[in-house]
Amino acid sequence: MKKIKLLSLIAIIFIATTPIPVSATKLVNPKETSSNSASRTDDSTSLYNRLYEINDLDKSDLSRADKRVLRKEVKSIEKKIQRIS
Repeated sequence: MKKIKLLSLIAIIFIATTPIPVSATKLVNPKETSSNSASRTDDSTSLYNRLYEINDLDKSDLSRADKRVLRKEVKSIEKKIQRIS
């Protein structure tokens, strides 16, 4: 009987002290979202268009340095798209 009480007390203490994950939601004014969403879509479409242009390029004629520049540009565009989304 003492073991059951002790184990239940330990379980209660363990449950009470475990951190509860809380999602950090950001409160946003709806007026700001509508104006920002239009500019975000314009930015993202232009970035996606540039990615498609780079993808459609014939890279066999490019030098090694030019290919490296394109890879860096693609990485930076992908990071920008992730920040926008």
